[in-house]
Amino acid sequence: MTREQMAAMIVRAYERATGLAMEPGDLLDTFADADSVSDWAKTLVAKAVKSGFMKGKGAGRLDPQSYATRAEAAHMVYHLIRHL
Repeated sequence: MTREQMAAMIVRAYERATGLAMEPGDLLDTFADADSVSDWAKTLVAKAVKSGFMKGKGAGRLDPQSYATRAEAAHMVYHLIRHL
């Protein structure tokens, strides 16, 4: 599962569980590789970044197409549970 796919699942789970729509914000544009986020995932990834569910990988990169590591998945799930 890619990082953008994981972000999409976490955001959708949060919005479904809480009934609240998250705001995407404009933090996605701060990453040098923001244009590599798939079109279908841009809003969802922006929401994940703004909420803290997803962090950059250093050097101003988001790396949305790489596979999520167990640690990254654990971080996202932890923050999801913490926000519910």
